Amino acid sequence: MMTAPFYRLGILGNPISQSLSPKMHQFWLKQLGLEGCYTPHLIKTEKPHALQSALLQCQTEGYTGLNITIPFKQTIIPYLTDYDTVSQAIGAVNTLHLKSDGTIKGTNTDVEGFSQSVPADIWQQWQQNDSTIAVLGNGGASRAIIYALIKQQVPHITLIARNIKNSEKLIQTFRPFFSTTTITPLPLTQAQSHRALRIQGIINTLPPKAFQENIAQLTPFLSQHVIKKTYCIDIVYSKHTETPFCHWARRNNLSHQDGLSMLIYQGALSFKNWTNQAIPDPLIQKTHACLTHPTE
Repeated sequence: MMTAPFYRLGILGNPISQSLSPKMHQFWLKQLGLEGCYTPHLIKTEKPHALQSALLQCQTEGYTGLNITIPFKQTIIPYLTDYDTVSQAIGAVNTLHLKSDGTIKGTNTDVEGFSQSVPADIWQQWQQNDSTIAVLGNGGASRAIIYALIKQQVPHITLIARNIKNSEKLIQTFRPFFSTTTITPLPLTQAQSHRALRIQGIINTLPPKAFQENIAQLTPFLSQHVIKKTYCIDIVYSKHTETPFCHWARRNNLSHQDGLSMLIYQGALSFKNWTNQAIPDPLIQKTHACLTHPTE
């Protein structure tokens, strides 16, 4: 009689205490009748040796899979045996499969997780010829979002950030992957004077503190260019309160969602990578309830 596998899973990052990933993956293991555990690992320093040591320790302890979160999605790459084409395209990895032969395969589920989290009717609106999607921020978190928009053939992206040189570098990174999408960098300081855009969607990739710091400059621009159908997405989620960006969207009577759906869908893809078990749609919905009702 074969022994059922034990899935030792976890997440590496800093900060990590706010992550809902442990609760989510433990819920799935229990619901699907699988033996395993999912453990958060705080890496207190960004120095390379700390990340490498944590990874080696997880290998020694027989881990099957790991999620990688900020600020290590890019710095983890040198320690991998291989990583897939999506990870290569965006230069970031969020999922590791640790194999028994000592190899480590990296992938990125953020791109597909974001794509699945956007309602189908919103994608249809965003794919119209006159649609412009505004992406707030050009940091590492924006990479998966921009790549997903390109893959979905969104016609126009406006990348709004303080440092236009970083935006231009990011656009050059993605140039080999798009032919039908135009990406325009827009410095935050010039946003208010920009021509009318009729923005169909706004995706915030800024951390809450950064959004709050820039809201005075962002608000006049966003208020000028949004339309009644503008749909807002924050890739950030909050355990107990709405995010500052979602608060702004609600105050402006705009339909919106936070990053919880993206977390669930990207997590389901990671879970399948490790266990070969897909998370069925009914369980996806139960997961929403599990994560938004702490007593359940």
